[in-house]
Amino acid sequence: MRTATVRTWCWVHKWTSLVCTVFLLMLCLTGLPLIFHDEIDAAFDDRPPLAALPKDAPDLPLDAFVRTAVAMYPGERPLFMSFDDDRPVTNVTTAKVAQPGRGDLHITAIDRRTAKPVGALDEDAGIMAVILRLHVDMFAGLPGKLFLGFMGLLFCASIVSGIVVYAPFMRKLAFGDIRTNRSRRVRWLDLHNLLGIATAMWVGVVGLTGVVNTLSETLTAVWRADQLAALTRPYEGQPPLPVAAWGSVDRAMRAARAAAPGTEPQFVAFPGTRFSSEHHYAVWLAIVAQA
Repeated sequence: MRTATVRTWCWVHKWTSLVCTVFLLMLCLTGLPLIFHDEIDAAFDDRPPLAALPKDAPDLPLDAFVRTAVAMYPGERPLFMSFDDDRPVTNVTTAKVAQPGRGDLHITAIDRRTAKPVGALDEDAGIMAVILRLHVDMFAGLPGKLFLGFMGLLFCASIVSGIVVYAPFMRKLAFGDIRTNRSRRVRWLDLHNLLGIATAMWVGVVGLTGVVNTLSETLTAVWRADQLAALTRPYEGQPPLPVAAWGSVDRAMRAARAAAPGTEPQFVAFPGTRFSSEHHYAVWLAIVAQA
């Protein structure tokens, strides 16, 4: 590789690294506790205990959970339904409009065996919620997400350029060699090179997947305009269904699971939300791992 080319790659490596360093540090510091958010939430769990029932107590219909949530907040409509993995609880999100602003919705946790509420979830309460918002969008919404995505692209460019310049700088040294008899600057450089090349694949995956995550809202909009629009074209031009005309959630769930055997429900989007159409439920299913 020519000297001028190496210098160009070094310039790219230096400046892409410097520009994204502060934001990358913030993402690392906030991402670490988020890895253990389940354990942290459990340690400070103040949710009321569930009713003591036999382990084989059957779950009640999903429609019963919707009625419970709507009864708690009259005038609101159901938006989403999700299912806890660690306890028999279904979470129903309601709001006055189909696409409310942040803070204008309610999430009710409901015991699947009794259809009774066991608490309300506040996504903005607690230190973990603050850490999550800082990690996801720095409290700046979509612009914050896209900005962090750009920082992620710079990080990926830093990784690629670092790999390119690694060989010319280390061709006279054995892999992992730290020149302890040289100056502190040289020792730090050798350590930087070793840690960088040893973790390049892992940090590359983290960086690229992070960039994709920042595009979630954009990709959802593309999906709605493309695939969802194609699926719902027969309903094009028809007025949205009123809430009273919606069919049974249980019936939609049975139809979805019949179409995808061997799956378990994870999430239900009600008509009119950004994950569904104006005339359909959207049921998100996960493949059950075979023992």
